[in-house]
Amino acid sequence: MAVEKVRSRVAVQWIGEDGLAYLIFDVDAEIELSDAKEIVNNIATRHPDGKYPLLIDVCRIRSISAEARDYFVSASAQKYRIAEALIVETTASRLFAGFYIRFHKPESPSKLFTNREEALFWLKSFLA
Repeated sequence: MAVEKVRSRVAVQWIGEDGLAYLIFDVDAEIELSDAKEIVNNIATRHPDGKYPLLIDVCRIRSISAEARDYFVSASAQKYRIAEALIVETTASRLFAGFYIRFHKPESPSKLFTNREEALFWLKSFLA
């Protein structure tokens, strides 16, 4: 089965054959509320009944607006996630992701990783 990758203004996303959802942000992405809504809508329209463990690569984003952060933790966005692993690399991405988890408190289990393989292993533990 071919995996359909969907491009938005700031990221590419897909559901893998492994049952995980992937969201990889572009280098220097500046994420606004409209981007957050588009990303969630891409999943909602293609997989309306699905809930997925989600790998989010935020390694090289430039910024994310408060409105976009709020939307990503809203009930509208959370209903498609079982868990989320955020891949961080730089001090900036670590600060953003840590702030997101500590202060926005996503409903689904959320964890930071610097190693993609460890993140994938952790996410796969949420598959039924």
